[in-house]
Amino acid sequence: MINLQSQSSPSKNIIVPHFVIGSINWTITILFLLLNSDLLLGHHFNHKLIAITHLITLGWISTVIFGAIYQLIPVIFQTTLYSENLAKASFVSLQIGTWVFFFSFWYSNTSIPLVISAIILAISLLIFGINILKTILLSNLKAIERIFIFSSIIWLIFTGIIGTILAINLSFPFLSISHLELLKVHAHFGIIGWFSQLIIGVSIVLFPMFLLSHNQSKSPLKITLLFSNFGLIIGFCSIVLFSNYLLITAFISGVIALLPYLHFILFTYLKRIKKKVDIGMKKSLFSFIWISIALIVSFQIFLNFSEINQWQINLYITLFLLGFISSLIMGQTFKTLPFIIWLSNYKSTPSHSNKILPKDLYSHTILTWQYFSYSIGLILVAFGIFKLNNPILIIGFSLLLIAVLLYVLNIFKIITRKNLSK
Repeated sequence: MINLQSQSSPSKNIIVPHFVIGSINWTITILFLLLNSDLLLGHHFNHKLIAITHLITLGWISTVIFGAIYQLIPVIFQTTLYSENLAKASFVSLQIGTWVFFFSFWYSNTSIPLVISAIILAISLLIFGINILKTILLSNLKAIERIFIFSSIIWLIFTGIIGTILAINLSFPFLSISHLELLKVHAHFGIIGWFSQLIIGVSIVLFPMFLLSHNQSKSPLKITLLFSNFGLIIGFCSIVLFSNYLLITAFISGVIALLPYLHFILFTYLKRIKKKVDIGMKKSLFSFIWISIALIVSFQIFLNFSEINQWQINLYITLFLLGFISSLIMGQTFKTLPFIIWLSNYKSTPSHSNKILPKDLYSHTILTWQYFSYSIGLILVAFGIFKLNNPILIIGFSLLLIAVLLYVLNIFKIITRKNLSK
């Protein structure tokens, strides 16, 4: 069984800043959404909504994922991170590029700053991708999770390339393909190719470990890997060739891809030895309800793609980014970050009766309140989008802001604790 403990793990000074800055970016993002909640009632191709979406995907999700991956990849593949210097360079360029990109879009300044920020972001993603690919190639472990993670990095690089092309096209138009259609490709390369395949590759290792459930076969996940990549390629071709038949094929492939993974997670949960599930894992598992609802919404969009309602697209993106991915990250933060700090600060302390454990580094009460406020807030946000009701959205985002502030408070509690006893 894989354990989070590894002598190959990089310094906590590489990992912790990703969680800290990522959580701060997350707080700012929710604040922007609270103050501009009406954006979710309009068209998704809005410069301010695009700015916020990239702040979520780059400043929050990708930043925290980068930090978590630097800890998990050496553990999963039993090898050292290829380069800590590349990790630092990627982190700094990601933050600079994200905020320049955000303000460029927020103030509708689609000129040189936007292009420069897009190039900086592409370089950051490329540096990260090279670092992880080199790390994986150092390992002799042959497992399906390796292919999922390898594939996700390739899609991340493609996402960055297309994003850069789109940014240049906004400033200096040269594409013959519809910008809006290529934006869909960019979004799905990022969401399905990068985020989802990475999450699958990591979760099929971590979930069985945390739930003490190790009898599920990973062979059906080959279907997930095959059809998710096939669907992305066919989806891209459907845009280039203007083919609805290819679009239908891509959608069906995506649904087929998701089913074996959801089956794996469900049976991992049902067959677990550890019957009592902690609040962090509950939040992570609850995120799969959101992806199931997002799948239903996407099916509705697919059935009516000639007459798509904007609220459906906004709800789909919200459920995926704020519901599935963000809930999963916030839950898994308290399974990984406390262990990282514990390994660095407390593992080597003299043994005594009240020796501190990773679970003692954060407040379970705060985590519980965070869980409930985030869940209720997200339900209200989803309902507000569905009903096109801004007051409900404001209440929902207010609860989300409370939840995220509690999340940040617990993170700082973990990284600043100095005493060596409970």
